[in-house]
Amino acid sequence: SVGDERFFAYVHYMDIHWPYNRRLPDETGRFGKTDYRPKPPEHWTAVDEWAEENLNEKSLAAIVASYDEELAYVDRAFGELMDWLEERGTLDDTIVVLLADHGEGFNEHGKLQHGFEPYEAVTGIPLLIRLPPIYNIEPKATDALIGLVDISPTVFELVGLKPPKRAQGRSAVPAILGDGSRQRPVYVEGLGVRGLRGETHTVFVDSGGERTCFDNLIDPAERSPLSAPLPTTCDQLATTGMALAERFELLAGGDEDATVTMDEEEVEALRALGYLD
Repeated sequence: SVGDERFFAYVHYMDIHWPYNRRLPDETGRFGKTDYRPKPPEHWTAVDEWAEENLNEKSLAAIVASYDEELAYVDRAFGELMDWLEERGTLDDTIVVLLADHGEGFNEHGKLQHGFEPYEAVTGIPLLIRLPPIYNIEPKATDALIGLVDISPTVFELVGLKPPKRAQGRSAVPAILGDGSRQRPVYVEGLGVRGLRGETHTVFVDSGGERTCFDNLIDPAERSPLSAPLPTTCDQLATTGMALAERFELLAGGDEDATVTMDEEEVEALRALGYLD
């Protein structure tokens, strides 16, 4: 039960993962046909091999429909949680943050599921923040670049606390308030690929150092990599992304006081993109 005391609750819905078999009994078929042959494998590790032989327009449509049915299933479950809070008179005193840790690929780049290159189809996630009426902020949508690391500092600021010194993100409260200042790029990564997504460009760097850059404004689906010579922004994003990746690897290894030695060009790239003052 929820009483008058302050509380923090973390609710993680794991349902929206392969094989997408959760669905509401009264909404079967709502998003299209899901019964087809050959039936895809139950375990995600066998999906790629199955797709090589069986993925076509019909089977892909069935997979997407199954995913949408599972999404509707979780949507209703989340609604039940909101109803529970409202019934106890707590909802309008509670900050609610709804987000995902990743999206899902449906052959936009020749692959299913997630975990491969960090294209927008996989790293672009929903983020909804519901604030109590006491904040007196009108609901609005924002196109601001916000990363998962920014969520914690955002919540800390909303409740009037300072974020931990080790917090890697920045508060998104200015974006919520409509601050139109220049945004900091968002770090993204996949299997053997790291990169940064900025306002105008996105760059990936693979384990061999090869760079792939996209123009976010004319190619938001990231289907057509830019040809050399790449814009200066792409070089800055690549340099910054690699410096951040090195820092993250040291932190992941448990070295809280880890430092990364960077040359003047790398430092300037970090500063140009808003990572250094």
